[in-house]
Amino acid sequence: MEWLIPRIVSWTANVQYRFGVNPVIFGILYFGTIPPYIYAWIRLARSIKRKNVVSIHKWATVVATIFILPYAYVFFFGRNLPVVVYIAASVLMILLGWKGISRYRKLRRVSN
Repeated sequence: MEWLIPRIVSWTANVQYRFGVNPVIFGILYFGTIPPYIYAWIRLARSIKRKNVVSIHKWATVVATIFILPYAYVFFFGRNLPVVVYIAASVLMILLGWKGISRYRKLRRVSN
């Protein structure tokens, strides 16, 4: 077990040096946003149940922002990443934006 911690420290330093992305910060963003993400989904579900369109938009935006935050960190602060990472992050952000716009339009039709 004592060999594991130096390996993890070495790996994180290597990733940070090679790609400019600190795995600790990514982990904090990834795991640290779980409680607010769950809370935002609960509030979004309540807003949908009450058909409060303004609140639905607000909480849907919060959910999307929290979801994309760790990946946006990698996308914007990473360097020398494989092209696949940039493609995957771009597709994820585009699909999330497109999905959000289509949901917004659908909710707007339902609420009127």
